[in-house]
Amino acid sequence: MKYSEIASSNEYKQDRNSCTVVASSIAFDVPFLEMQKVFFEHGRRRNKGYYMGSIIHELGEKYGYKVTECEKPKDYTITPNNAPKYLSHGTFILGCRGHVLAVKNGIVEDWTNGRKHRITRI
Repeated sequence: MKYSEIASSNEYKQDRNSCTVVASSIAFDVPFLEMQKVFFEHGRRRNKGYYMGSIIHELGEKYGYKVTECEKPKDYTITPNNAPKYLSHGTFILGCRGHVLAVKNGIVEDWTNGRKHRITRI
């Protein structure tokens, strides 16, 4: 999945504050509509955000991925703008204040691409 595909879908356009669904759809390579249904089954409501930490390990198990939390570097700040430089291989879900995004093989798949939001969690 790619952010551009998701962003052009009607399901996405009719569901604001769905960054956790978008990032999960991209990271686990699952269609947005299917991932949206999974989140709805876990209590997420349309146009409402959802705390990623409460479901991430279950999603990994369901779709056959190993989920691990990485330590943030202490000597530099990662942002969507410079994330490809540091996260060039693999799939990552990054958290910043009130938002999550996906980085897949060095490509930021999110509207924050090129921006300088401070990443707080990998």
